[in-house]
This record gives sequence, structure tokens and C-alpha cells, in this order.
Amino acid sequence: MSKPFYLLRHGRYDSSTMGLSTEGISQDAPFARDSLIAKGLGRDTLLLSSDQLRCLQTAEIIADGLGGPTVVPSRRIAEGGNTAKGVKSLDEFIAKALVEADVELGDDQPLVVVTHGPMVAIAEGRYYDGAADATGYGVVMEYRQGSWANPGFQEGLEYVIDRKVEMASES
Repeated sequence: MSKPFYLLRHGRYDSSTMGLSTEGISQDAPFARDSLIAKGLGRDTLLLSSDQLRCLQTAEIIADGLGGPTVVPSRRIAEGGNTAKGVKSLDEFIAKALVEADVELGDDQPLVVVTHGPMVAIAEGRYYDGAADATGYGVVMEYRQGSWANPGFQEGLEYVIDRKVEMASES
């Protein structure tokens, strides 16, 4: 991966079902979809999504609007998206997620990562407590490789993410 890709926060969700709420379905996911269409993305896009229901539903709405690109669920994106302080290098983190998902990104293929508020907040350069809550639902941001700066990085969290992924793949 040598070109920019997009990070986006899932739509609003219902905390009892963890699925998208009415607003997430009717406003947030369509907002993200329309933002990506305006950037010229289409059917050849790869949607790498947290395997959490709210992210997968957001990704499916986007995929429908882009003409049906592939949605690839990722446990790593779920863990790292919510525990972004454990991600030292977003570039390496995304590369690992693609390998684990057994997906090869084409040279000119656009990538969209449907993730959670903490990852988007750090990528936007907001490190304060509560920054994830201030990140809007359905927000799309272009990530330039090598620009990840995570002053709150905690070594142990990265290990937990890796261990959980390894344990999940063993079962």
C-alpha cells in the first residue's frame, strides 16, 4: 500500500442490539457513502470492516451505493479500532489486517476501512480523552500513509490485539 486510503467511523447504533440505529441507516451510512462517491470511489473499492455489526451494516450500505464492492470483515480492525492506543503504526496494522483476511489489495484499488471512533480520532490528530466521542458518525477521512502519530501508544495493548487475533485463528 503506497497510496492514501480512507478511514470512516460507523453510523450511530443502538446499544442494546449493537446494530445501526434508524439515524445510522438513514443518515450516517448514506453520508459516508455519498462522501466516498464524491471522491470517485466505485465498485473496485475494497471495504475492510471491523467485524462488529454496526460497522458491517455501515459497510454494506456503502457497498450497495458503490455498485457492490467486496466487504471484508476483520477482527483486527474491531480490536484496533476500539483500542487504538495499542496501534503503534497504522500502516503496519492495516497491512496485517489485509494479510489475516487473505486479501490482496490491487495497485490502483481504493481501500476504505470501516472502523470505530478511537482510530479515526487519533488519525485526525485528536489525542485527548473523549476525542472518539467527538468524532462524528459516518465521518470519512483520507489517511496519508506514514502520518500516524499516536503519543498515547501503549505497548501492552498492541500485544493484546495480536494475541486475541492469534487465539481466534487457532479455534
